[in-house]
Amino acid sequence: RSCAQIVEAGDCFIQRNLLRHAKHMRPSRPAGADIREIPLKGRGAQYTYLAKVAEECRIQTAVLYRDNESALPLVDLLERRGIPYRIRNADMVFFTHRVVQDIRNIILFARNPRDTELFLQIYYKLSSYINKQAALRICEISEKKDMDVLEAAVRFGRLEEKTEHSCRALRLQFKSLLSDAAEAALDRISQEMGYRDYLKRAGVSDGKLAILRAIAHYEESPLGLMERLDVLRRTIEEKEYDAGCPFLLSTIHASKGLEYDRVYLMDVADGIFPEAVPERQADMDEKERQAYEEERRLFYVAMTRARDMLSVFGLNRKSAFRTELFARMKYQRFRDAIGEGLIVRHKKFGEGVVV
Repeated sequence: RSCAQIVEAGDCFIQRNLLRHAKHMRPSRPAGADIREIPLKGRGAQYTYLAKVAEECRIQTAVLYRDNESALPLVDLLERRGIPYRIRNADMVFFTHRVVQDIRNIILFARNPRDTELFLQIYYKLSSYINKQAALRICEISEKKDMDVLEAAVRFGRLEEKTEHSCRALRLQFKSLLSDAAEAALDRISQEMGYRDYLKRAGVSDGKLAILRAIAHYEESPLGLMERLDVLRRTIEEKEYDAGCPFLLSTIHASKGLEYDRVYLMDVADGIFPEAVPERQADMDEKERQAYEEERRLFYVAMTRARDMLSVFGLNRKSAFRTELFARMKYQRFRDAIGEGLIVRHKKFGEGVVV
């Protein structure tokens, strides 16, 4: 299906996998457009770039990504701008993920600081330093005296000095939270209130925070962000898509066996796609190698969905897959140029030919 550049680049890329049958793919079509790396300053710049592509889209175009959540900020932006799109096999897992639920609970507790049930779900995920026994006692005092939970902690909790100081600071953070813009509120929760430290201790990825932050960019308040998440969830569940729309969003898994005139690959960066990169690939154990090579096969599948044009976003962060793909292509172009006689210009000797 693919033009010569895509087949040859894909073949070179997949050769690095050892757990495979030895074979080579050769193009049956002539050369087409070179594979493009689109350099961007950050992950969020993909969404505005692709929204512009979607707005002007006239040919069959697929945006492919490893996980469904990668598309959510783009869906949000397309919906805000009223730009047509289709999406394949979207799921709702993101909206019920523990990180998203934690953020929702923290914001809701800021709105109702007397909600003892919410407090018991979040106190140990923030920098309160309260143990479970103290938390239960504080909640009982709060309900009995009909006061904010953290006020009860400070006034009647009989806490150690360090813990009481932390509760005072956390109480002030909650009082300020609802006045923040949504993006600033997420930064406050993750950094100043200690939630990111909790994720590190729990061994949970903070990737969901990046998706929430991208959606929060357009919201004026944290409560507005909660409402927007509900709207997005309903949209993805209920929206009827125009089957004739040329701009398609899809996971790579859902695109297997399909082909598109033009393909954009999103979120190609270490920690996202691939999800993990071993520090020393030569020393990988069997389980690590199987997982990493499966990621490589998935990237190969994504590349070879494109018939004529393939573009990969460069997100100003490390990417083993992008480095492999484009380093090999640059080397091949250099070799081709040498074979033809490469024109070079030297500061001292002027123009010449390498043969």
